[in-house]
Amino acid sequence: WHPDTRLVLAVDVAPPHPFDEELRQLGVTTRLGTFAHRPPAGFAPRFATSLYLLDALRSGRAVPGWDRLVVTDRDLLCMELLNRLLSALDRAPLRR
Repeated sequence: WHPDTRLVLAVDVAPPHPFDEELRQLGVTTRLGTFAHRPPAGFAPRFATSLYLLDALRSGRAVPGWDRLVVTDRDLLCMELLNRLLSALDRAPLRR
């Protein structure tokens, strides 16, 4: 839907083959970093990676020089252009 959008995958380990090649063919840039934020003991293990977003944003590794960043769930399925969402972000009162 948005062929000019830069896609960045921020991870703590490189994607294994064949996923690395598939991501490269899709034009996805992989940024490696460390996972410093850890969930508290007893926190459901399947949500542990949600805290990694804090590390990616803090370090600027996600998209250096970004002027707008849209973070989605990894299971998002885009069914149409995101123009209404992007326009709403441009009007949002809490801008960087």
